[in-house]
Amino acid sequence: MKKFLSIFMLLVCQSVILCAHQKSKELVVSVSTAAELTTAIQSAATNLSQSTKIIIHGQLIGNFEIPQTIHPLKLVGADNQAILNGNSAGTTLIVDYGATVSLKSLFIIGGSTTTEKGLFDYGYGIFNEGKLSVFECEIINNGAEGGILNWGDLTIKDSSVSNNTTYGIYNDFGTANISYCSINNNSSYGIYTDSGETKISYSSISGNATGVYNYYGTSTDINCCTINGNSDTGMYSDYASLITVKTSQFNGNSVGGIYNEGTTLRIENSSIENNSGYGIKSYYDSPTTISKSTISGNTQSGIYGNDTPLTLYKCILENNSTSTSGGAIYSTCESIITLTKCLIKGNIANSTGGGIYNSFLMTINDSIIENNTSQGCGGGIYNDTYLYGTTESSILIINNSLISNNISQGDGGGVYNIGIVTVNGSKVKGNTGLKGGGLANEISGILTLINSSVTENTATFGLGGGGGLYNTGSSLVIEQTEVVNNTPDQIVN
Repeated sequence: MKKFLSIFMLLVCQSVILCAHQKSKELVVSVSTAAELTTAIQSAATNLSQSTKIIIHGQLIGNFEIPQTIHPLKLVGADNQAILNGNSAGTTLIVDYGATVSLKSLFIIGGSTTTEKGLFDYGYGIFNEGKLSVFECEIINNGAEGGILNWGDLTIKDSSVSNNTTYGIYNDFGTANISYCSINNNSSYGIYTDSGETKISYSSISGNATGVYNYYGTSTDINCCTINGNSDTGMYSDYASLITVKTSQFNGNSVGGIYNEGTTLRIENSSIENNSGYGIKSYYDSPTTISKSTISGNTQSGIYGNDTPLTLYKCILENNSTSTSGGAIYSTCESIITLTKCLIKGNIANSTGGGIYNSFLMTINDSIIENNTSQGCGGGIYNDTYLYGTTESSILIINNSLISNNISQGDGGGVYNIGIVTVNGSKVKGNTGLKGGGLANEISGILTLINSSVTENTATFGLGGGGGLYNTGSSLVIEQTEVVNNTPDQIVN
């Protein structure tokens, strides 16, 4: 009897497991009209026992809404040719709060005009309030507002969001994870984030007005992306929280590479090159850290710092130019800048400071400033007074660095100073300027040279120009420093 009961119980358990497995199987539905899709969505939303996969054939014209779902819902395009077309009559696809949805191999087009949603009107390709995953889709040619508006949890991978009006992706208080995507040729913003969290990786963002815009309180992480060829700025941050950039490119943007205001910015192993404007512009208390990166070929200074702390480590700033001052770096208005193990090379300023213009506080450690050119004073570095010629002095400290082969049409081929400069354990060699081939200390300048060398510099003014050092400033201190082999003379006071 016991043996019989054991066999019976085993059969009952196997039957229960089999029934549970059958109930959990995915229901698959094929649709080829808008009405069929609407019916299938409503049925899936109320299905208590199974998740549903809807296979979509052909082009379906209409506006579709997915309500809260009990089980995940999949919408899959057949043969990579299925289209959901809003036909300019509102948002093409709405995913409501509480819905868990995935899209694959679909074209989402024709979202336009407005669709009433609560107190707001929208006209997007997709409006998501739920949990939405998008794979291998094309969200293109949506008018009015743009491609995707996200208020929920969005994952998008291996997809294209392109040629939409206004926004490609607008992440508004939501969470977005964007990877292996093309976000191209949207009329205003490729990606716009507002008070949400956004991760962007292995993606291309180009041909938009602004590539990425980070607004108030948002946190954005960018990894292994190319943000190139946008008609305004590559990335614009306006009082966001934290922006992290790793192994990415901001190249060939028309107004500038990166604009940063009131935001903490960290850049690592990246390039900011050949932008038609600034490379990086940081404003108003925007702590910026840049490491192991290249900033080159930008046409309105490599870095522009205004009232902000900037830290550079093992960076290369070369071949940048400007119509004003500071070819590689322009620093003003209480900016505190530290360079360590950096190369500042081949930059050009049409005014002063071919390599660097400083007007507050800068420290240069273990770095090289070479082959920079200015049309005015300071071929390598121009150290100004604080705040545009006031009586307060800017401070420049140079430690264990090389300043060589810089050229100025004005005074100070290597360094021009009217503030406070201390040069410690450094070499000033082979520079050329009108007066002060190596260094010019003028007006109210205070210059201190400690354990350094000033050699092989040239003053084009001729005798009396101070080939090594020209001094008419208020203070000059030279300690354990050699000033030799300069042309036509060594030191002129």
